[in-house]
Formats: sequence, structure tokens, C-alpha cells
Amino acid sequence: MTKITLDFTKFNHQLILDILDYVESDIFEFDIIQLPAKHKSIFTSLISKVRNCTESLTITPNELGSLISSINYVLKEIELKNIDQDIQDDYFPDVQSIFQLKQQLDALLSQFPSA
Repeated sequence: MTKITLDFTKFNHQLILDILDYVESDIFEFDIIQLPAKHKSIFTSLISKVRNCTESLTITPNELGSLISSINYVLKEIELKNIDQDIQDDYFPDVQSIFQLKQQLDALLSQFPSA
């Protein structure tokens, strides 16, 4: 299976973790996001890996897709003003950095057409 390495000198680890934490709470705590079991499993694997890595992360194309979906979800929540302002100020103050992260990851994913 194809593996993708994210080097955290190029990708903002804390921002990725904040995004995944936010999405995780909407999946598991607030039951806002309904995911099929397979997608929930991919997300759970991804967030576990991100929490346990500090310098780089090796993930599958499916996990990369899950990360990009999570970023898209947070961007949509910001656009719709569904995120409390204090949470946005604390965790997502620079929306432009989220867009840049998404562009970097989209470019990476495009190298794996089967994903």
C-alpha cells in the first residue's frame, strides 16, 4: 500500500492537530458529523498517528483524503460562522494558513490518482 510522509517542517503539525481535534469532537462528542464505519476508522487511525508523531507522519492516501476532508469541514464551519469566535481566535486565527495547508495537501494527494 502506498505511504505518504508529511514532514512537519513543511506542514504545520499544531494546525493539523487542532483541525482534527475540532472535527473529532463534532464526530464523537456532539454527533454532528455522521460517518460510515470505514471512514470513522480511517479518521481514528489518522488522528492517532498525528497525536503520536512530532517530526514527520507516514499516512495512507485514504488518511490524507480524510485530513483534507477535515480541513474542508473546518473551512466551511468558519465560512458559515458555526465556530464560536473565541474558539476560532484560539485555534484558527489565521484562516489563510488553513487554505495554504489545504493547497499543499491537495497537491500532495494529486500525486496519488488512485486515492
